[in-house]
Amino acid sequence: MFTARRAAAVLVALAAPVILSGCGGDDLAKVTYQRTTVPPQPGSGGAGPVPQGQVDVPELAVDKLRLVDACQLLTGEAVTQLGKPDKPLPLYQETCMVDVRDPADKQVKLNLRLDQRVFQPREQAAGGLDGLPLFEQRDGDKCSDTVLTDESAKMGIGLDVTYEQGEPCGTARRVLAKIIQRLKTDPPRIDVPPNSLRQVDPCSVLPKQEVADLLGADAAASQDSLHGCSAQATDPTKGSVVVEFRFSGPPVEAGKWKRITISGSVRGVQKYLTPSIERCEVEWEHKKYSGPLARDGETVRVEFANYLGDGTAPDACRKARQVAKQVLSELSG
Repeated sequence: MFTARRAAAVLVALAAPVILSGCGGDDLAKVTYQRTTVPPQPGSGGAGPVPQGQVDVPELAVDKLRLVDACQLLTGEAVTQLGKPDKPLPLYQETCMVDVRDPADKQVKLNLRLDQRVFQPREQAAGGLDGLPLFEQRDGDKCSDTVLTDESAKMGIGLDVTYEQGEPCGTARRVLAKIIQRLKTDPPRIDVPPNSLRQVDPCSVLPKQEVADLLGADAAASQDSLHGCSAQATDPTKGSVVVEFRFSGPPVEAGKWKRITISGSVRGVQKYLTPSIERCEVEWEHKKYSGPLARDGETVRVEFANYLGDGTAPDACRKARQVAKQVLSELSG
């Protein structure tokens, strides 16, 4: 039965912040077009016309950005052109932030994300930046700019700028222009250890048969982030499956959790928040962390969620374990 509690959970899930929805529009054929370097006047922070044709920049594709050091992009001329920067602070591998003091001692806060989802149609672009569609939203002293870098994955590079009594959008464009130029010519790479998940496409280990059994043969998989992939059922009452790689710490024992055996000697954590809601996740260490606050390991997270179905959290946990076992097999193979 679709209870009031389940309805509330649905509303919470639907309220998650995303870039403006609307992935409709014509299917643009891949063409070759003349790229325009923006800003049109060096350092102006201006935006050029919206570029036509499908975005096809190999240096900015998802598989390349997986190996980029986001914080290194917030060093050098990208930030020193604004003033005196602090040391960049990593949030996750694909995100980083830094504070800068401009020559008038005003604070500029920059928050970079290498896997910003882009769902707006091309018609809503504010302009173009180095031949890439630019989407822009301003709210007072804050501006959020995103350039579309991988059309098939609907993903881009996003930069949030908060500038006290300054021009945040022009600043965002100036910084993004430098970041794009560096990614095309001399991208800062992370060190990738052997057998690391950092260079693995998460969609490649999503088990097709298990997904079809749970969600239906027509379930579609898509890239959620640089290190995340989800499969969504066409029938909304069947739910979704998520596979995600994490690098920020060991599995967190939160909510209703317990230690479980994934397969063989591999142990992990199973957890859910609300027993009556069909959502559960299973997480295990692919590479061991040296401590609870260390960032030298790697984890795999598998989630099954169905907010519109009639199941419970234990039902979701059974399905998540089923998928997790096959994901582990794929990674071990």
